[in-house]
Amino acid sequence: MKIIYLILLILTPFIQATPTSANKDSVITTTKNITVAGKQIKLTLTISVNLEDNKEFEPQIKQITQLYFQHWPLIASKLNAPIDTIPHELILNFQEKMGHPAHVNGNHMVIEGNHIRQHPDDLSGVFIHELTHFVQNYPPGAPGWFVEGTADYIRYKTFPHSKWAKRNQAHTNKSKPLGAYWNSTAFLLWIEKTYHPNTVSRISRICKDGKYSKNVWKEITGKSLDELIKEYKQS
Repeated sequence: MKIIYLILLILTPFIQATPTSANKDSVITTTKNITVAGKQIKLTLTISVNLEDNKEFEPQIKQITQLYFQHWPLIASKLNAPIDTIPHELILNFQEKMGHPAHVNGNHMVIEGNHIRQHPDDLSGVFIHELTHFVQNYPPGAPGWFVEGTADYIRYKTFPHSKWAKRNQAHTNKSKPLGAYWNSTAFLLWIEKTYHPNTVSRISRICKDGKYSKNVWKEITGKSLDELIKEYKQS
């Protein structure tokens, strides 16, 4: 049964910026009380960033803050996730070089500063992808290709006309539906178009409940995962 979310944001969030003496970082904490599905919850975003040496990050901080409070409940709704199982506080910091744009571990997110400098237009998409992982927070057992494919699925649904979306659509590799990221997203989109429009939401909830098995695909679509893969590759 799909959860219906009703969202009410309190208009006066609590925002606090505290410079730390050890490393020049400012710790910016923003809190908003919201009502989701009739429940009052408090969402908190804490960002640690060296604004003294990175003044150009100030607009990005505002952008990330807006995205967090707007899309936390929206992603939860799209993935049919029980709100009590999602972390309510996100701690974010920037690391200059990591070799990848970003990652999430529990309720901590790290974004590569170098990537954002070189690709400022990519920030919103990268953040939404990682925020999806934050909301997913699956117990062990969820297949990696679905985890990453769903994160890009949410990114695509959020920004369907972005350069990122158009570039990936033009370079979809149908031979790798379980290859994670966009190739798995394309596979999931095809399943929803061909068989069941709420497949991602239903599978995500099953993963959230720790009950995933390959049998769920046949229960939802009438086809096994192997049959879906074969048909997709031939489509």
